[in-house]
Amino acid sequence: MKVFEVEKADWVEVGGHAEAELHKAEGPARVWILRVPPAASYGPLQAASSHHVLVCQHTAGARLHLGARVFRPLPGQVFESEPGEVFGVVNDTRQEVRFLVARFGPEGDAVPLEQTFEQYLAQVRPDEPDLLSTTSNPAGH
Repeated sequence: MKVFEVEKADWVEVGGHAEAELHKAEGPARVWILRVPPAASYGPLQAASSHHVLVCQHTAGARLHLGARVFRPLPGQVFESEPGEVFGVVNDTRQEVRFLVARFGPEGDAVPLEQTFEQYLAQVRPDEPDLLSTTSNPAGH
């Protein structure tokens, strides 16, 4: 058994976010903690064949994007991105946010989009231009 202490983790800075790997299997799976500081983002990414499970650990109301849906997750809530879905996190708050992320599928399968979340949402939901200003918490759904 391993005990993982977030504060003592070996964090690797990747662009505007940081990752601390928890487990990497011989096969196509990886588990890590994603840390996104204020005013930063992770993604948007799109995975051709892998699933990503995201467990909200700590949030101050950051946006989680899954496909054309936008959530304001609470700690403990679990989300899954399906193959082909666009996903990522935008931290538009003043506090760091953290997610436990598990990838089931080939490494390098999730590739960055060449557009922002806002551009992507405008493309897939053109009838809802104010979507980001009206997103709510999915609790109770």
